[in-house]
Amino acid sequence: MVDLLILALWPRGVYLVTVKTASADVLLPPQTPNSGQFPRETPHMTAEPTLDPRQFRDAIGRFATGVTVITWDDGEHVRGMTANAVASLSLDPMQLLVCVDKKGTAHEQLKSARAFAVNILAQDQIEVSNAFARRGVEDMGEVSYTTRQTGAPIIDGVLTWVECEIAERIDGGDHTIYIGRVLDLEIARPDASPLLFFGGRYRALGDEL
Repeated sequence: MVDLLILALWPRGVYLVTVKTASADVLLPPQTPNSGQFPRETPHMTAEPTLDPRQFRDAIGRFATGVTVITWDDGEHVRGMTANAVASLSLDPMQLLVCVDKKGTAHEQLKSARAFAVNILAQDQIEVSNAFARRGVEDMGEVSYTTRQTGAPIIDGVLTWVECEIAERIDGGDHTIYIGRVLDLEIARPDASPLLFFGGRYRALGDEL
């Protein structure tokens, strides 16, 4: 009998295997590391780099988005806020999500609201976006709107609006993620171009690629 030392290379590490065989010309494959006969190699985690929040915002700002105004009626206030942290979530059931900064007044008001509307702005609505991006706006300011079943304002002239019932509130660090169940929607201006946001500036839709 011959004892052979075999250096086995596996995705999870390197293992030294001893095999007893009648001939040095016969090599038996080692058993897999998952069989329990070989110790697993503990992965080494590298230290997290120090990241600057401003750099993170700038990086995420390179992801082009549309521009929306989230509106609500909490029983005391009829308000809106400009937002681009909005995304579709599910088709069945139809849901979307909105991320709201915990430090803003909108956050406190949405905590007591039961619904909100997402108003997707058209390219010619920069002033509407600016109006709700400023602090100190009283209610809806001079922006005209109508209401539907929830009372959340539907802003006149928007590209599309989606009315939602708040289904869930989820903690997300310094934001709260509001999940809305879609109650109603309309593509109000199907031929209009959207207002876009990229790199901290408003943008227009370019040519189709």
